[in-house]
Amino acid sequence: MSQVQSCCSILLLLIFGLALLMRQDEGVTVVRIAPAHSAHSAHARGGGGGEAAAAVEVAAAEVGQHDAAEVGQYDARLVAFAARTRLLLSPPATRRASRRRERSRASLLALSFARCASNCSGRGSCVRVADSTGGAAYCLCAPGWAGDACDVRDPSPCNAPDGGRVLSRCAGHCDEDVNRCVCGEGSAFPRRPMRGCQYEGVEKERAWLTPAWGSFVRGPKAAFWSGGGEGQPGWCDAEPGRGPRPPRHCACYDGANGGSLCTPTRPFCVNQCGGASRGECRDGYCVCAKDLAGADCSVPSGGGAAAAGVAAAAAAVAEAGSTAADSAPGGAAAGGRSSPRVYVYEVPPRYNSLLLARRLVHDACALRTYEGKGAQLDAPAWTSNLYGAEVALHEALLASPHRTHAPEEADYFFVPVYVGCFVSEFNRPYPTHWLCDGCHRKGGKADLASLRALAWQRDLLLWVRGAMPYWNRSSGADHLWPAMHDEGACYSPAELRHATLLTHWGRTHTRPNGSSEYHLWRVDPHARGMYGWSRCYDPCKDIVLPSWRRPEAMGASPYLRRSSGGGGGDGGGGDGGGSGRDLLFYFNGNLGGTSQFENYSFGVRQQLRREYGHLAARAQRFADGGASGGGGVPYGERVIVTDVKTPRYSEMLSRSTFCGVVPGWGNGSCLEPSVSLLGAFPRVGVMPGWGWSGRFEDAVLHGCIPVLLQDGIHTPFETVLDWRSYAVRVPRDQIGGMRRRLLELSPPAVQAMQLRLSQVWRRFTYGSVVAAERARAAAAGRPQGPGAALAAHGADDAVA
Repeated sequence: MSQVQSCCSILLLLIFGLALLMRQDEGVTVVRIAPAHSAHSAHARGGGGGEAAAAVEVAAAEVGQHDAAEVGQYDARLVAFAARTRLLLSPPATRRASRRRERSRASLLALSFARCASNCSGRGSCVRVADSTGGAAYCLCAPGWAGDACDVRDPSPCNAPDGGRVLSRCAGHCDEDVNRCVCGEGSAFPRRPMRGCQYEGVEKERAWLTPAWGSFVRGPKAAFWSGGGEGQPGWCDAEPGRGPRPPRHCACYDGANGGSLCTPTRPFCVNQCGGASRGECRDGYCVCAKDLAGADCSVPSGGGAAAAGVAAAAAAVAEAGSTAADSAPGGAAAGGRSSPRVYVYEVPPRYNSLLLARRLVHDACALRTYEGKGAQLDAPAWTSNLYGAEVALHEALLASPHRTHAPEEADYFFVPVYVGCFVSEFNRPYPTHWLCDGCHRKGGKADLASLRALAWQRDLLLWVRGAMPYWNRSSGADHLWPAMHDEGACYSPAELRHATLLTHWGRTHTRPNGSSEYHLWRVDPHARGMYGWSRCYDPCKDIVLPSWRRPEAMGASPYLRRSSGGGGGDGGGGDGGGSGRDLLFYFNGNLGGTSQFENYSFGVRQQLRREYGHLAARAQRFADGGASGGGGVPYGERVIVTDVKTPRYSEMLSRSTFCGVVPGWGNGSCLEPSVSLLGAFPRVGVMPGWGWSGRFEDAVLHGCIPVLLQDGIHTPFETVLDWRSYAVRVPRDQIGGMRRRLLELSPPAVQAMQLRLSQVWRRFTYGSVVAAERARAAAAGRPQGPGAALAAHGADDAVA
């Protein structure tokens, strides 16, 4: 084709496009653009000039004047023709990148047409997802609201009858948006928290079951509302900073607590909403700035100039990343985009941020609190949240260079659901009347936390399937779904069988029995619809992730001492952190010494205590006083198996060559004659009980070689990393010979494992989350808190 003919073709296409634009349609049009690669394939098969027209489907729609102006600015028909013309005239070597760029442009155009119902009624933010099928738009509603337009009340009540789903007890007024107890109207300070307080006689006025519900501050009504006696004002009416103090003091929530007697604290939110320029963290959820949305306000939304600028920047990054990925498959793409690419769903808040908003105590489900004093006021303090990995993973992926806002570019799709946080709502602060776990034993309806978690996740799966087409096209095979409670994915929906489950519970057995005394799940007929009916973990596709460990718990780690200039150990090479290890073996934890814990860990910890507990006292004296205090204890007898808690736990791990990894809770029988549980399947080796144990991470993070005393249970990243190069597995029937086996390992073999630990330990942390928070604090001029040494290694953590 000559240059003149090419120019003529372009001119004719543009004229045809302009002619379409001049048609007088009523209202404005919604444009759905067919996938560019489909049109190009048709052209390659000889479809010819009909492809450009076939690529655009125009459907009439009534929209407002603002939308009309936007369509005039971004009319998809003209741009689609221009894009198609460029593609047809491009050299073959560049057509693949051109198709990706065209798809990105089409996605951005589709984004300009997506609208949320009633603009979310002013009670939420609008998420607008761009793809070449027309995109999608939906509301993320503020706590207390639901529905397509955030116009349906979705209360979270504080009080409920016995056996109901109760998150908190409230003797004052319940803020049913976030399940918080406040003083209420008629008080001088109606928003002042009344958490953990009750007045005498409250059980006669409302649903209340005081026994087993924690420790409450009690007093007459006058102690909380004016008339406290002897000139003392009630808690709800006392003026902060002046006058006498009230006779009773209620607990506070994190946040500003305006007009209260509480010290204002910064609340925890996902990525702290990205900073003040992107959003405000309010009671655990983000209130995003205009044209932004998402769990951390990182999703461009709206149709204004700000959103257009954000979208243009995203398109530029996508183009640069696509071009680089073409020339370097599997590697890091240009423009900061890395492969593989992960799309993070913005799911309804009830599956993540609402759980943070209505938590009862500051550190429940959260990674950080901000309760420092003096110079550390407003500095982050990292929590010991048992299920913190699900939140850390969400934060890390939202800020990751692997993240893409364009779902059509994604290799994987991450569903940010906080299963551990949801289930833990039912056992905090441990009221016996919370759920009727024993109802099914009496022939009644089972009301178990596991069954509620099943229904809750199933609702989310329905939303994922309906909101976008990506789950349905692969049956979820490219989707990542966290399930990090005690028994992992056992009581997740069976429909997740093709997805990749991210869990801490690497139990490989097929058709497993439920192993939890606390959260039963294998109950007829519900278990047949659970993932665990077949297996709780599939090593061919699922991944065991490390549990969350706060930086403060690693204070004596040789890796962090070296990083912070404290000497000793090794941060990535050298002797592997093996210097100064004068203890052979260490394990500290519940050993099941009482009748209450007779089934704990299926007897594995009890067996360990029987075999080696007699060595603990002498070895501990050696550890406390050195050789002189321990009477020259031989190295082979320096074995500590104890249940005595110690503030020196981190130090003891760093001084030990080997550390025990032993299962936690277990129920040896699990099948009571009066319980309608399904099938007694044979057990293979050790059946770890009340879920996973974090002892493996404790050992690795301190350079202590893990000794795995759990048969048939995978440890974190066991299917990804070569665990044999840095750990030792001892079958349960060989525990009696464990000490001899460890002593028989040659010094070069031990040193090789220690060296390997020094190379992989970062992968068992969430250092990028710590680094990101320290960067936010530095940018805002706040104290950065602990974790500097760990943050230095954040780029190579579990999510990298």
